[in-house]
Amino acid sequence: MSSHHIVRENQEPALIVDTVGDLSEEYMGQLLEWSPTIFVGESSLAYFLLNDIKVDFLVGRLEETVASAQDIKTVSLTNGVVIDALEYLSKKDYKAVNIIASALPKGIEEYCSQINIAFFTAQRKYVYVREKYEKWQIKGLKVYVDQAAVASSKGLRIVGDNIYETIGEGFFSLRFTGDNYVAVGEEL
Repeated sequence: MSSHHIVRENQEPALIVDTVGDLSEEYMGQLLEWSPTIFVGESSLAYFLLNDIKVDFLVGRLEETVASAQDIKTVSLTNGVVIDALEYLSKKDYKAVNIIASALPKGIEEYCSQINIAFFTAQRKYVYVREKYEKWQIKGLKVYVDQAAVASSKGLRIVGDNIYETIGEGFFSLRFTGDNYVAVGEEL
């Protein structure tokens, strides 16, 4: 088996970076491993340029000389870095995206039916799911989810407002009310 991979356009998850400091260098490196299409906000651009990481799109405004010298395309900033990049990605038929930002933006659920979303903050990873979520995990892992959206759970106990904890090593599951997408977060 060859170690060479053919990556087709839009096959690998794109990466949207609103704020660089919200994820460790280790996790950032893992997300950059497959050379994703990268969208950044104006506040994150310098980090990528200083670290010689190719940026594909800036969500915001950029002087033409900088844009042409770096071969960076722009996406107009109207609804925020994350939402504007998601709008672009959904129109271009991307199937998945990883997002790094300090908070879950309002309105992100609108894009969940078009694109798989994983959202990273400083200490957590969120995925958006419908109906149910099941995963194997170690004992004591915190799971963050809106309790009002939970119809039932197995292998978890409530330890705080919208915070569950795995009871033991093994599978846990959540079933949700309604047909809406729900953000499920886990500690990194």
